[in-house]
Amino acid sequence: MLSPDAPTIANSSDFAAVYICFEDEMIAYLFSCLIEGRGFRAFLVASPDECREELRIVTESKFYHKLDNGQRQRCLVVSNHDGAPVAGVHLTRPLTEDKIEEAFSKFLEA
Repeated sequence: MLSPDAPTIANSSDFAAVYICFEDEMIAYLFSCLIEGRGFRAFLVASPDECREELRIVTESKFYHKLDNGQRQRCLVVSNHDGAPVAGVHLTRPLTEDKIEEAFSKFLEA
């Protein structure tokens, strides 16, 4: 995964960028692989504070309160249960292939 400020490579501008923010680095890596598999560039960040406002973000519910209103509209929140409603797309465990595909379709179309 590249930093959003890293020099771009040929044709990399053809791909939209998505921030990935999870406390667990392995989960962040897995979601970045899923995003990149759909033709998007994934940028791993430790906090939503590192994200540019205009880009999408995949994160967990513990970071949702740190998102500004615009980011909340462009987020995919992964959590253990339904919990409080989110403005973006909400993906709850247990994670299944069908639930992940449906959530990613909604999230990436927005």
